Amino acid sequence: MLFLIHILISISYLFVTYHFSKFIFRTWLNLWFIYSIWWLFNLTFVIYNPFNFYPISTESLALFYSPLVLIIIGFSCTVFIAEKKIRFKRINIDITALARSSNIIRVIIYSNLSFSCLIITLSLLDAYRLGIDIQELRNTIYFAPNLVNPIFERISAIIWFGEGINLYTVFYCYYYFLFSKNIEHELNLALSSITLILYTLSLGGRGAFVTLIFIFLSSFIITKPIYDYNDTFKETIQNRKIFKKVSFSLIIFALLLVVVTVLRSLGNEGFPNPFTLVIDYYIKYFTGPFFAYDQFISTNSVELFQLDRFGVSLLGFDTIITSGLLRFLGLSQFLGLNEIQSLLSQSSYLMHGGIQISNDYRTNAFYTIFFTPYLDGGYLYIIIFLLFLGIIYGNIYRKAISNLSMHNFSFLMMSHIFAIDSVRTNSFQSPSFAICITILLATKLSTKFRIKSKSR
Repeated sequence: MLFLIHILISISYLFVTYHFSKFIFRTWLNLWFIYSIWWLFNLTFVIYNPFNFYPISTESLALFYSPLVLIIIGFSCTVFIAEKKIRFKRINIDITALARSSNIIRVIIYSNLSFSCLIITLSLLDAYRLGIDIQELRNTIYFAPNLVNPIFERISAIIWFGEGINLYTVFYCYYYFLFSKNIEHELNLALSSITLILYTLSLGGRGAFVTLIFIFLSSFIITKPIYDYNDTFKETIQNRKIFKKVSFSLIIFALLLVVVTVLRSLGNEGFPNPFTLVIDYYIKYFTGPFFAYDQFISTNSVELFQLDRFGVSLLGFDTIITSGLLRFLGLSQFLGLNEIQSLLSQSSYLMHGGIQISNDYRTNAFYTIFFTPYLDGGYLYIIIFLLFLGIIYGNIYRKAISNLSMHNFSFLMMSHIFAIDSVRTNSFQSPSFAICITILLATKLSTKFRIKSKSR
């Protein structure tokens, strides 16, 4: 009965969302509608529960519908009321900063690529020396760092920083790949994507493939309405066959994700079934988080988290300050401050320990977008947090459609990734994500300051 009610609610909501969002955005391919489909698709599996996980509590189930209302309310307050209807023909696409910064970006891309090659080479050499695979090396780094190369004692901070810079170059190159006629940015985008993959593989991970899939999917959602209503952009896309290249890249990233997943699962039982692995991957990373969140709350396991301050919902920024600036760079000693323990170190043990979501299945990966806001302030803060996200996205979108610059495009892209990934996690937990945001804000402010200085 509950499943049928959910299906009726979903169909009704999507019907209204399709027509209303199409009126506002001038196309059905918009974040509101796509996000609604994606969220309800995952929630359908949660309610149907074909994997026989522990039942979801009524309280959590009611909460799981809230983003479809709260984020939209926040978004509506800043876009629909002010704009009434989006006008893509009037959009100004800014590529004026291209010539000034392209040489610097090129140096950063090649330097970061070289460093990622060094990191993965050291990882492979240490894994070979210890007689373990690269996935087991990650556990060795965290639990027996004396056995590995000394550089790995600070490997997390190094990779966070490298990935943060790399995400910035990915967004930069993607923007000029779309809106500039210089084909050099195709190569730069490819190299930046490879760098992101190498950083992830250096510790046996797969996250870069998912991130790149989200980035390339987001580009469709962002650029399709501009393509339909802006003739200049449409001509550029058609001449350079950009949509075909993006589609091909998506297929490649998806295949690589499957290949890496299969390689990670090779063992004494023979070659694993790729289809079974894909289903298991989906369960663990997209359906499991809902059940993991519910079990932490309903079993009161959440009370085990002993955090000494607010901020776990912005974990990535806290990690930059405490683990990066204060400890890694030694600013705490320079300023004469007592060492401040990061919220990551206070919470990582329990998060990585995971929780049982059935008698024979334990997950320790993700806990949906709700978990860290709940740790900060319970249900009230979850409501505030979701409204805040909607308002932020609305402001980013309004600025982007009036003046589409590299910075506005990057923030818009990150908003789409945040929304798509919210079924798994709160992206503000990622230090790399936070570093990328910090770089974008710093370079945007620098650009504004430079423009004001010239106008005087």
